[in-house]
Amino acid sequence: MTLSNARESEYQASIMAMQHCWSQRFRKVIFEGDCKQIIDQISGKVLHFGDYNWLREVRHWSTKFDEVYNSDGQIDQTMQ
Repeated sequence: MTLSNARESEYQASIMAMQHCWSQRFRKVIFEGDCKQIIDQISGKVLHFGDYNWLREVRHWSTKFDEVYNSDGQIDQTMQ
């Protein structure tokens, strides 16, 4: 798979981390990132149409975990 920009790389790394944790049967995991653009997109603060499929994949994998928290430490309703 060829990635066209840094955001796609960040999304793919996030998805791969979720898949690995899920395959190890971890269900309560804290995922952190340092890419503000990705964090804002995941939390629903901004939308970038070109990244929509990546965002959809992250949201799909997030449903496999018990709880998903946002950067404020609150349960993230956009990921449920």
